[in-house]
This record gives sequence, structure tokens and C-alpha cells, in this order.
Amino acid sequence: MARSAFVFRWLVAAGLCLSTALAGPIVILSGTDLTGVTQFNNQTGANVLINPHPSPVWATSTIGASWISYALTGAGQSIAPNATIDSAGSITSPPTAIFYQSLDLDGPSISGSLQVWADDTTQVFIDGVLVFPLSLPIDQGIYCVDSGIGCRPTLGGTIPLTGLAEGAHTIQFRVYQLWSDSFGLLYEGSLETDTVIPPFEIVPEPSGLSLLAMGGGLIALRYLRRRSTG
Repeated sequence: MARSAFVFRWLVAAGLCLSTALAGPIVILSGTDLTGVTQFNNQTGANVLINPHPSPVWATSTIGASWISYALTGAGQSIAPNATIDSAGSITSPPTAIFYQSLDLDGPSISGSLQVWADDTTQVFIDGVLVFPLSLPIDQGIYCVDSGIGCRPTLGGTIPLTGLAEGAHTIQFRVYQLWSDSFGLLYEGSLETDTVIPPFEIVPEPSGLSLLAMGGGLIALRYLRRRSTG
């Protein structure tokens, strides 16, 4: 009886092992997809890598992201058209460019965040919901803006990514050029998903089934032999 209880506990433990979360972190880096599939913009489709200002004027990636734009609009390259700012410090024209990052999660996100920098500034939406607004009135600095999301290391915005449901999601960045200079976007981060494989969903190969059946038969024979010699 003790042996049967042991085997039962072993099978339950094996099932629980199969049901543990197996997913690793999903890393999100700007500039990793230049084909227009998961990262794209409303101006030219596929994003392009641009020349950043020498550090520390523009933030430097810590985990591998790159400054991107819809064209070559970085330091020493072409200039993007300005958005319009009224006398109250509000932007009254559409974004200079809108960038997108698509995600397809295999489980709900249980933790994670995204750091975002822009020149000159940006607002961020997730699935059409505003999660980081512009800082108004616009506070002009020597480089990009002096509040909200800007381009310098200390002016990055943090976007929480916890609580996203399983399935497809889109992060949208509405980026504004304000002062006829370099223009671009940088973002990097990661998230963890709670991906669970249900117990006993993985079916062993025939050889594995044979071994399991053989083991069960041997246990049964031994039990019967003990009873007969009892």
C-alpha cells in the first residue's frame, strides 16, 4: 500500500511539473525589425536606423535598442518637418510620425515595463489607450523637451506592461518634431508572461508509454506475489 501511494504521488508530481510556467522574458527593443512586420511607422512603413547625437545628449541603450525614425533624420542627416505649437504651449498639428510595436503574448503578462525616449517628444498608447500623455505646456529645452518624454538619459518615460491579456497587442508612439533638428525614437524593455501547460497535456512517445506500462505491470506482479505468499 505504501508503494502504491508512492507511485501515485510520483505521477501527481510529474503532472504538476508539466503544468509549471515555462515562458522566459519577452525582450522589446526598437530597431530590431527593419522590415515593417512587427515594428513600423505611418510614413514609410519599415523603420530605419539613424545617427544619434553623441552621448550624453541622447539616451544610450542599455540592452541593445537602436534610435529609429521613418527616414534618415538623425544627427547630421535630413530634418523632419515641425509640428505646430500655439501660444499656450499646446501642439495643434498631427504627429510628425507614428511608430508601432506589435506583440503577440502566449499568456497574460505578470510583470514588465518599457523605457521610452524621443526627440523631441512623444505620447504612448497601448491598444488605443493613452498610457503616457504629452507634458503640456511644451517646455522647450536645449535638446528636445525638459519634461515628459525627451531624448536625454534622465528624460525617459516608463510604461508599465503588467496586466496585458494573452493575445495580440499594439504599442503606438506619436512622435513630434518641434525645433527643426534631429528626430527619432528609442525604446527598450521586457515582460514576463504566465504561460502554463495543463497537466498531462504532453503525450509521451510510444517507447515512453511502454516503459510506463512495464513499470506498472511489475509493481502489480510484485504486489500479487506478496499477497500469495502472505
